[in-house]
Amino acid sequence: MEPKENKIEQTEKLPAENEIQSTESNSETKTADLAQLEEILEEFEAISQLQDPEKWYKPMAKKFLRLSRRTDLSPSTQSFFAEFGPIILENFKEEISKQPPENQNKLIDVLVAVKGFAEKLQSQENKEKMPFEVIPFEKLAETGKIALEKDTDNNVKFLRIEINGQEIKIPVPKEGIFYKGGVARVLAKIFTNSSLEGESTRMDIDLIVQEGTQPVNELMSEYKTNLTDTEIVLNADIGRILATRDVDMNAALISKDGLILSEAAKKACQTRVIHPLLPKERELFGKSTFKVKNVELTRNVLLYRLVRMIIDKKADALEVKKADAQVPLGIYWLILARHYINNPERSQNIECLFNIAQEMGQTGETKNPIDWLKGLLEEYPEFNLKNKTLSEEDYARWLFKKFLKLVKEKYKKHIRSFDKDFEIQDWETAFKPVRISRYQNKPSFNISDNQLETFLENDGRQNQT
Repeated sequence: MEPKENKIEQTEKLPAENEIQSTESNSETKTADLAQLEEILEEFEAISQLQDPEKWYKPMAKKFLRLSRRTDLSPSTQSFFAEFGPIILENFKEEISKQPPENQNKLIDVLVAVKGFAEKLQSQENKEKMPFEVIPFEKLAETGKIALEKDTDNNVKFLRIEINGQEIKIPVPKEGIFYKGGVARVLAKIFTNSSLEGESTRMDIDLIVQEGTQPVNELMSEYKTNLTDTEIVLNADIGRILATRDVDMNAALISKDGLILSEAAKKACQTRVIHPLLPKERELFGKSTFKVKNVELTRNVLLYRLVRMIIDKKADALEVKKADAQVPLGIYWLILARHYINNPERSQNIECLFNIAQEMGQTGETKNPIDWLKGLLEEYPEFNLKNKTLSEEDYARWLFKKFLKLVKEKYKKHIRSFDKDFEIQDWETAFKPVRISRYQNKPSFNISDNQLETFLENDGRQNQT
């Protein structure tokens, strides 16, 4: 049956038949050029695998020089590298040469370089801005859960925040520096008188830093954070930064002037129901959306983040379109399971994970969490349930691989690929909102710690006989 346009909310419209065919035709015409680009990117990835990160610059510079002299590249490939090649090289050179040799941590510089030129490669389209209000620290102190420490000039220097009976103390960020993530979310919840259930006093400070504000090495030491949790922006446009958050509850920041709060974050904190924001920028760590027949849907990596916030009790429910809930999380279910199976309250959390997956229709024929996880491990035999941590070198390589994927996506422009077997089910209801909550009348599976321990010892797979 032909899908009805008026069933799609928020002004979305299904594509006409000729639009679908046109998109598929355009994709086919770029196959040869894309194959050529993939071959080049594989050579860059080989450099990142064979060399220590601090030695990447020289062979990559030679590689770009050779690219500029090649005559067999297609016009689109030539113009692409002519535009972005100099950006990449200049950022490498600039970041690696900033610190004196005796103080230089070249691994950190390489990571900064990757993040820096990825920022410059981001889409310059869709520059949405989100409206916000700034709540001064003095107003936050009126809640009784935040105390201020001031200097002799009456400037607020530190915040003492009460979280579930415990207190944390954080410095007020300087000009050009903002706190994002957990600490900003906590202040937003305090201001809106929302429950702080699920929020921890052992939170890291995640930074957004305007480029050139302060050397990254100094920032990490001063704010006791790391580069993984640091976002470097070219322009500290607050409205744009808020619009590039992944989840509405996280669309809040802390600046030197107070809490920066969007209306979306305010509502999410008040209701404890979260929604994806689907940012169209910040694509280094993957797009938030993909398209099925020109219909934009939420990608599984963002659904993963929403599900994790529910299980961590930072929110009570997530709300997405029904079609989004059908998007398979795949290996992300195992990533979530690995996180919770090694933590306290693991039995309750694994059950909660299974219940959410079941509500999203992603447990197949399995009737309990253990059988469900076994089935996933059969589907992804390379996955290891035991905790793994990345070394700094491995993180550098992982980040660079993400960047190469971004280059490929930019080259493809608006051609997006996902699982070709994914089909939207029930078009008439696919765009109606569905709410998925951790508080459901679900039967308890009474999973014991011994069951989980045995499951973990076997890495979740059947014993070999």
